[in-house]
Amino acid sequence: MNNFASAKIRLLAFLIESEVYLAIYLLVILKILSSDSIETFLDSLLFLPALFIFMRILLHNYIGYMVSSALFFLGFFWVVKDKMKRAWHDMMAGSFVVVKPGFNPITLFCFTFLAVINIYLGALCYTAFLNNFPFYKGIYEDFIESKKDNSPQINPKSADLVQARVFNDYKSYTNADKKISFLYPPDWTTEDALTGSIVVFFKSPLESGDNFPANVNLSIQDLTGYNINLGQYTKLSLEQINSLSTDLKILKGPEKTVLLGQSADSMEYTGRQGEMMGIHWKQAWVIKDSRAYILSYTSLESDFEKYKQEAENIFSSFSLLP
Repeated sequence: MNNFASAKIRLLAFLIESEVYLAIYLLVILKILSSDSIETFLDSLLFLPALFIFMRILLHNYIGYMVSSALFFLGFFWVVKDKMKRAWHDMMAGSFVVVKPGFNPITLFCFTFLAVINIYLGALCYTAFLNNFPFYKGIYEDFIESKKDNSPQINPKSADLVQARVFNDYKSYTNADKKISFLYPPDWTTEDALTGSIVVFFKSPLESGDNFPANVNLSIQDLTGYNINLGQYTKLSLEQINSLSTDLKILKGPEKTVLLGQSADSMEYTGRQGEMMGIHWKQAWVIKDSRAYILSYTSLESDFEKYKQEAENIFSSFSLLP
């Protein structure tokens, strides 16, 4: 005589199967939520096909469950009435479920183990979302701004031509050791920094009577082992700026921008540098491959607008060597 599975056994089997699918979905979601840059976010999307494959399996297996779920799950409760302990989806498939006699503790262990795994994965997903919330908020804000922008869109090829004209007479700077590259105005000079985190200075020509040239510099900080994302780094940068700058006045930001083709933060502020009053800064920073790249444009307040466009051109030309 066949031992048909009882309603309790059928329910436990259904829950274990559901927990397996849930664990797979949570792993993919965790990979996506752990992204803190456009590059890693796009890489994580490569896992979506696997999610769709399991979704097809889920729909294939559960389409009968959808029938049994109709009318307040009456199809599932039908196992209590049916002599062969079949639900409606079993009847549709012409199948029934049998079990070996006696209690199998492995079944209960699997259910408990998978439940703990899913709770743990859910907690990791929540933590990853909180840690990278500034990144996803930035993507959302950029999307909203793009919807608000009614200006004509520039064809990418046209944009490349415009950029080519802008940088047509610019000089090239590369540093093979740091794997960085810039373009800078022909009347500016460069100076490699030998100490500290600053890698290179770009200096504007000195006007008659000036003793403080406008300049753009790049700093690189190694963040290996710190597990820090862009939002956290921005918070630390604000604290450092507030502690080191005198007569600080924040004019803009922090606000979203783009560096190295991915989401970055920027801000603009004025203050005093040592004994020199009236200094104007614009900074932008991005995290890539466990390094923070910080670009700073510094000038006298009276010269800021004069060299701003050239400084921004240097910012936008920044790239990494392969």
